[in-house]
Order: sequence, then C-alpha cells, then structure tokens
Amino acid sequence: MAEVYTNERAGFRERLARMAGGTTYREPIGGYGTKADSVPDVHTMAAALAYAKEGPSDIGPDIALAIVCQADYRRQQIVTELVAALLAETGRVGERCADVLPIICGRAYVAVVLGVPAEADADWKIAARDWQLLSGLAEAALMQAAEGAIRRASGSYRGIDLRRKGSKTIAPIARQGGNRQNPL
Repeated sequence: MAEVYTNERAGFRERLARMAGGTTYREPIGGYGTKADSVPDVHTMAAALAYAKEGPSDIGPDIALAIVCQADYRRQQIVTELVAALLAETGRVGERCADVLPIICGRAYVAVVLGVPAEADADWKIAARDWQLLSGLAEAALMQAAEGAIRRASGSYRGIDLRRKGSKTIAPIARQGGNRQNPL
C-alpha cells in the first residue's frame, strides 16, 4: 500500500475518482468530499470524459476510459487513429514498417490499457530499433492523449473550458471596450 503523503502523482483511477468526488485517497487536501447526488461516480466520470471529447477523431477520452476500466473499449477506432497519426509523423520508418504498424499499435494499446509489455515477434521483418521507436511513440501518444483528456474532463466537470486559448488576453480587452462606441 502506498503512503498517504508521497511525491508520486496519483494514477488515472484516483484522479478521476477525485474529480467525481468519491475519494481523497493519497491527496487529502485535493479531494472535494463525497457527493450528495444520486448519479453514480462511474456515470459522472463517463459524462465528464464525453464532454472532453474534441471531435470524432479525438481518442483521448476513449483511451482514458479504457485505462480506468481496464477494458477493450473502442480498440479498433483508437488503433486506427493511432496508425494514421504514426504514418503521418514518422516518415521513412513508418513507411518501412507500414505493414506491421497496425499490429504494433494494437500491442501498444494492450500495453497501455492492461499493462502487458509489448514485444516484437521474431517472424516480423522489422529492425529492433524501428520496433522500439514505433512502439515507444505509440505508447507515449496514447498516454499523452489520455492525460490531455483527463485534464479537459476535470475542467469540463467543474465548468472550466480548457480548450479556449487566449481567454486571459480577451477578457480585459472586452471589459475595456464595453463603454466605447463602435466607429464603424
């Protein structure tokens, strides 16, 4: 069992449970207490992740929910989007390994969601460095998407829109211009 006061960052489950108000484990000051409403915490978390979705190709909330539930949730869609992203960003390495890239991304999904380490098959015609590069990038991309989704979900649950950029600079200008007349 982990210590209550530790320097480790809370995991996905703890962060989402804290967002829903169900726990203050490991971060006693950061909790918001238990909720008095009748909506189950799992439904609240799922709704917050759904509100954090930025479009049909955003896989962040889906991978975050898959990690939390440790379930095979929307795997095909997540792997398809990940393969497209890696093909677009990895250049020659991605083109060279395009035939096994869906398998690499599928194994990265299993590694991130279930914690089963991904290993290359000896049958594949892929260099060890290409495997390490592509599988590492795939796992990092999935974790980064999940982290961003949890950050957005936490904001959407509290009514804070974290997707807007530049809101700090727009608000003072809008306040100043309220008494002026438009010259046009």
